[in-house]
Amino acid sequence: VIVIFLHALYNYGKHINPSWFPGTTSDIQCILLEGPRWVNPAPEQPKHKRRKVEPEGKETEPPALTVSKCVPAESAVVLTQSFLTAIRCWSILQYLKKELSRLSQHIRLDEWPWFQSFLIESLIYQDQHKEAIAKLFSAADAATDPTTKNKVNLQMASCFYSCGESSFCLQADGNPVTGIKAACSKLLDVVCSLPENSVAASATPYHTPETLHRKPERKLVFACYERTEVLRFCMKTLITCFKEKVLMQFSRDDLALGHLIVMTQYDWPEEEPLFVKLLDVIKKQGNFCYGLFFNYLINADMLEEFMYITTANGGGVTLDLLPTSTTQVGRQRAVTRGVNKGAKEDLKLAMEKQMARCDDDLEHLLVHFVQQEREILEQQL
Repeated sequence: VIVIFLHALYNYGKHINPSWFPGTTSDIQCILLEGPRWVNPAPEQPKHKRRKVEPEGKETEPPALTVSKCVPAESAVVLTQSFLTAIRCWSILQYLKKELSRLSQHIRLDEWPWFQSFLIESLIYQDQHKEAIAKLFSAADAATDPTTKNKVNLQMASCFYSCGESSFCLQADGNPVTGIKAACSKLLDVVCSLPENSVAASATPYHTPETLHRKPERKLVFACYERTEVLRFCMKTLITCFKEKVLMQFSRDDLALGHLIVMTQYDWPEEEPLFVKLLDVIKKQGNFCYGLFFNYLINADMLEEFMYITTANGGGVTLDLLPTSTTQVGRQRAVTRGVNKGAKEDLKLAMEKQMARCDDDLEHLLVHFVQQEREILEQQL
C-alpha cells in the first residue's frame, strides 16, 4: 500500500505543479476547486419507479471530478486516477500509524510540497472543508510568493462557499463572518492580483467527468492556474453569491442589483436568463438607481433592454444612471421619482455614446471594476 501511495502521490504532484520536479517539460499548474453546488432538484420519479430504499447520507456519494481542458486528456486521466488512488491508500494507511510515522520521518514526507497539497485537496474532496480551511490558514502564513497566496485564497474561497450562508467561519483576524462573505472576500483578493499568464480559452473549459449513475450534488474541478480560468471561477462564484443576495432577500438594494448586472456581462449570453430576472425585479420596482452604470456596463444587448424598459411599452421604468463618484455611490438615494423630458433625452444620448464602448476588453473592464469598487462590493455582502 505504501509503495502504491507514494507512486500515486508522485504522479499527482507532477501534474499539479511540474515546477516541483526539475526536468519536467509542462508548465501547467492545477488546483482543486469546488464549484457552487447543484441545487436543482431531480425530476420526481413516478411512484412505481421510485427506489424502495434511498441510500443513507447523501454526502457519501462521490463528487463529480473533472479537469481543465488546458491539461491534455491523457494527463487529465493520470491526474484524477492518481489523486483518487492516493486518497484510498492514505485512508488505509491511517490504520498503520506506527509504520506510517516511521516512514514519514525517514523520507521527510511532511517537507514534500506535493504531500501538503494532497492533504488539503483530499480534505476538500471528502467534504471536510473546515479541516481544509485550518490547513489553508497555515499555508497562507507560510506563503511568500503571490502565486502560492492566490492558490490558497482560491481554495479558501471554495471551502468558505461550501460552508454556506448559515455557517460562520473565523477569519485570520479571529472575527466570525458567514461562509459566503468570507468566500467573496477571498475571491476579490484573487481578482485584484490575477496571474499574468493566459492560455487559449476553450468553449467548454473542463473535460467531461466520469459518468455516474446519478448527478452528484458536488462538482469539483482541477482548474488550470492561469488568468482566464481563474477569473472565470471567481466571476461565476461571485455572480452566484450576489444572485442569492439579490433574488432571495426581501429588502431592496439597487447597489447590489447593479453590481450583479455588471458581472453578468462576463459570461454572456449564458447569463442572459439571470439578466432577464434582474430586469423583472427593476420593472416591479418601477425605478432603478445605479450611479456606476456608465462606468462598467458595455454589453449592447443590455443597453438596448435598459432603453426599452424606459418606454411606455417596456414598462415606463424611471432610471437614474448618471455617473457619480465611488464615495457617493454608497449614499445615493434608493428611489428616483419624476424624470423630465430633458433628462430622458440626456439618458438616450448617454446610452448611444455608451454603445461605442461595446468592443472594449470586457475581461480588463471587470477586473478594473473589482479593483476600483472592492470596498463597496464587500459591504454589499
